[in-house]
Amino acid sequence: MLPFYFVITAGIYLLDQQDDIYQGRLPELQQDAQISREAAQRNELVEDTTAMTLIRENLRSR
Repeated sequence: MLPFYFVITAGIYLLDQQDDIYQGRLPELQQDAQISREAAQRNELVEDTTAMTLIRENLRSR
């Protein structure tokens, strides 16, 4: 019975950590969503392959 308790405790701990990470990123994700909505309204969206190329270039430049 004791190992089961540790597994449950560890699982709850990991869920709490994930929630903290998500809450910390929530404003950033909301801002990204707003930027995307505004770009869509201006018809400034790009094809998926072009978007992936831009993302990869951005990551390489960091």
